[in-house]
Amino acid sequence: MKMLTVYIDFKSAASYLALDATIKLITKHNLEVKWLPYQVRSAKLADQKDVETKTETHLRVRETQRRLTDQKYAAIQGIPMSFQAEPKGSSIALMALLQLTLNPLDYVKSAFVAYWRDGLDLDEVAVVRSILIASGCDADNVNFEDEGQSLLAAHQTQAEEQGVFDAPMFVIGEARFLGREHLPWMEALFA
Repeated sequence: MKMLTVYIDFKSAASYLALDATIKLITKHNLEVKWLPYQVRSAKLADQKDVETKTETHLRVRETQRRLTDQKYAAIQGIPMSFQAEPKGSSIALMALLQLTLNPLDYVKSAFVAYWRDGLDLDEVAVVRSILIASGCDADNVNFEDEGQSLLAAHQTQAEEQGVFDAPMFVIGEARFLGREHLPWMEALFA
């Protein structure tokens, strides 16, 4: 069976927007898949200042345009997507993903919806526990304490040592592909 590893972060708009196409690729080619966490940085959209450097203007305009493009792409796909004024975290949800032993697809889909549609904080244990339970996962076998945090931190370091630097990142053998724009190329590789 062909293998695909997918690194995601639930707070990554790019990961969320790639989800449906990734699932179609997996289903079409009957791929064995590993869903793995990779924490990305997300920041509040900067407010325009009365006086700002060219770099500050560029970064603000670029991020604003990226969000508008993401929202347009979400609308085309017919999926709800709402950026939060203050981005919430996802480390507890990613820590749980790392510890799941059965196919986590229902959990992955539910966690993305919880963040992007419902605006939930995936750094709250109670929120993540309820998503796990609703997805049919065994929440009792997930360590939400320091041991789980250490596991996630070690996994992040290991992923970076293997060349992962953003999400979504797809790994096929030794090849790495960043972003949903590479899904057609991956399709050709699996065909």
